[in-house]
Amino acid sequence: MGDLIRTVESLPVDPVVVDWRSAVPAGRIGYDLSARSLLLHTFQSNAAYRVLRRDGVLRGPTNVAMIDYPGYAGPYGWMSRQLRRRVSEAGQDGHGPDAMPLWAWARTTRHELVRQARWTARHAPGEVLLTLRVPASRVLLSRYDEWHTVLNNSPLWPPDLSVDDLDSFDADWDAAWGADWHKRLAAGPEPALLDALESSWEAVFEVSVGSRRWAIQACLATIRAADVRDVVMIGASHRTGSTEPMLSSD
Repeated sequence: MGDLIRTVESLPVDPVVVDWRSAVPAGRIGYDLSARSLLLHTFQSNAAYRVLRRDGVLRGPTNVAMIDYPGYAGPYGWMSRQLRRRVSEAGQDGHGPDAMPLWAWARTTRHELVRQARWTARHAPGEVLLTLRVPASRVLLSRYDEWHTVLNNSPLWPPDLSVDDLDSFDADWDAAWGADWHKRLAAGPEPALLDALESSWEAVFEVSVGSRRWAIQACLATIRAADVRDVVMIGASHRTGSTEPMLSSD
């Protein structure tokens, strides 16, 4: 299908149903974080795809309660605010204060995409894998592994910190905020502590450092029909097994 999908009318009513093993084409994927138009992949529900095809645009959910774990509400809200702060107003597509971003891969392995397709076939058949090309001006990139530190409401080490300095970083943090800082944060708002914590989280956006093997995730206010380069629907697998979550469920 490639570059043929450009409008709502050209989005297939019923995407081609594929086995999870063939959902991701063989060979090099071709991610390039320096490109003006970024290659992205995202798994979305069948319902979300129907909205995209009907309206020509898909927006993130506005209900924070949809987040799997209540403790994640703060980090997800912070990421939403960062999207509004760091992406141009035109790229925000009216992304409001209550809206959550849409999530995609900007760099990952083919193995990971196939793993997610396998999970989908077993636990959420009918979901679609979208291949996108999105202007970089509409995308907020962050480091996937370090995002989990943010989700855990923990301070994020600076990207240039050596392994030998990690203990010193933790000791300095405890000295500044006390060894019980995590309990205090959970007990209620403490603005100065929260400001320091969120300030450390900004290191998650340092995507130019580290190995090219590191996974990079993308946040977007919207996915537009014109962004879609390919769409396949993941068929059902009758086997049972892994219950690992997928990026698209974030």
